[in-house]
Amino acid sequence: MISIDYSMIIVILNFILLLIVLNKLLFKPLKQFLTDRQKSVQQEIDQAKDKHKSADELLKQRDEELKKSSEDIRELNQKAKKEAERKADDILREAKERKIHIMQETEDQLAHKQEVAQQQIEQEIAVLVSDLTAKLLNKKVDDEQDKDLIEYIIKEGK
Repeated sequence: MISIDYSMIIVILNFILLLIVLNKLLFKPLKQFLTDRQKSVQQEIDQAKDKHKSADELLKQRDEELKKSSEDIRELNQKAKKEAERKADDILREAKERKIHIMQETEDQLAHKQEVAQQQIEQEIAVLVSDLTAKLLNKKVDDEQDKDLIEYIIKEGK
C-alpha cells in the first residue's frame, strides 16, 4: 500500500504552490500578452481589409472617372468634328455664293463692255457710212438721212 509521509505532502504542497506562483506570475501575463497580441493582429487585419476595400472603391471610382472622361472626350471630339464640318459647309457655301456673285458681276461687266464696244462700233460704222455716202454721192447727206441709212445698215448687219 501507499504510505504517505510528510515529505510527500511537502512535495505536493510545493508543487501546488509552484503551480499557483507560476499561474500568477507566468501563465496569466503570458495569456494576457497572447490575448492582447491576438487582438492587435486582428485589428491590423481589419484595418488591412478596410484599406483594401477603400482601395478597391478608389480603383472603381477611378475607373468610372476614366470611363466618364473618355466618354466626355469622345463627345467633345464629336462636337468639334460636327462644328468643323458645319464651318466647312459654311465656308463652301459662302465660296459658292461668292463665286456666283463674282461670275454675275463679271458677266454684267462683260455685257456692259460689249454694249459699249457695240455702241463704239456702231458710231464708227456710222461715221464710215456717212463718209462713204458722201464720197459716193459727192455731197453731204443731211443728218436725218444719215441716221435712217445707218439704222438700216445696222439692222441688216445683225
